[in-house]
Amino acid sequence: MANCQEKIRQFHGHLGPYVVLGYRMGRYAKSQLTKVDRIAVQIDQQPPVSCILDGLQLATGCTLGKNKIELSKSKKFKRAIFYGKNKKLIITLTPELRALLKTSAKSALRYIKRTKAKLLFIIN
Repeated sequence: MANCQEKIRQFHGHLGPYVVLGYRMGRYAKSQLTKVDRIAVQIDQQPPVSCILDGLQLATGCTLGKNKIELSKSKKFKRAIFYGKNKKLIITLTPELRALLKTSAKSALRYIKRTKAKLLFIIN
């Protein structure tokens, strides 16, 4: 994670919990699907939650400009569906992570950077 932080900072402009969360989510999806062809995301399209999108784009290569990310409005981040060849992966956040994001951005960022993906996400 440490070596990716500068890439995230350069792409997004700063290192916040939601952009790092999107990056971690995208990297996990790539590790499970080998290649991510497209993503469907149910998300609040306002910062800071929408910063997840920059992390997803950086991690997967699926971009809004290439129309590889489909957005559905939601009042919060609901889920991301990653599509690979003949397989899909649905990722939501654990209740613990949701609670932490509501209380402290600094603590959430530290937790997201240090915690294994399987403890951050609910994966279907």
